[in-house]
Amino acid sequence: MAFYTSFLESVDYHSLVTYNGKAFDWPQVKTQHTLIKEHVPKLPAFGHFDLYHASRRFWKGKLEKVKLASVEKELLQIERVDDLPGYLAPLIYFDFIDRQDPEGLFGILKHNEWDVLSLITLYIHLSQLILEHDKKGNRDEALEIANWLSYVGESNAAKIAYETMIEHDHEKTTSAKFSLSMYNKKMGKMDKAISLWKEIVETSFDQEKIQSLIELAKWYEHKEKNIGKAEHYTMEAVNIVRNTKVFPESKRMKYLNELTIRLGRLNKKK
Repeated sequence: MAFYTSFLESVDYHSLVTYNGKAFDWPQVKTQHTLIKEHVPKLPAFGHFDLYHASRRFWKGKLEKVKLASVEKELLQIERVDDLPGYLAPLIYFDFIDRQDPEGLFGILKHNEWDVLSLITLYIHLSQLILEHDKKGNRDEALEIANWLSYVGESNAAKIAYETMIEHDHEKTTSAKFSLSMYNKKMGKMDKAISLWKEIVETSFDQEKIQSLIELAKWYEHKEKNIGKAEHYTMEAVNIVRNTKVFPESKRMKYLNELTIRLGRLNKKK
């Protein structure tokens, strides 16, 4: 109770930065606070930046595990020396409560200091990636940054990011084109969306081609009422999915099931 009182009486922040704190640490804090809420100040309404989710979005395909220790070592070039494993902290704390010997607490404090410094470094690193992605031209992360901008509602910034990737002949150009097409669809700019889908169909051989064929089939079935063209694009997608070995079998079957249902519906409309 003394810890909560001391923390909550002096806290004067608007934002909370954690690593997997939304799923673990903050719920734990709220649960414990509920038990003593009649005796301590209220929890502040923090804006919460959980850097785990950003790290996972950018690097889940690059790192085997997106743990803070892995991000520190592989991406930030930070390597802790003689660091106390976090899982030992509760045991050491309860030992201190029992024996009143503070020696072990120094390791916990050092571990927490590393955590704070790592979060500051990672926050700066992620901010630079997002704010300066057009200058750094990081090919592995540019598409995820553009997708993230779109996800958080920064539509115009996302559009510019997609267009920049396409303009620079980025290795993720097809993915950027498809994302830009879906942006145009969302904005009601169907001529531009359809043009991009057809361009992808003509030049691509990956997942975006299948998705573009499906989008074209939807458009011609539901908007143009052109069942022949809708069937043509659906059958082309079916043939690609049947002959590809790129996808896991579960994903391939999911595509085939959806396309088969579409073909059945189109046949009934003839």
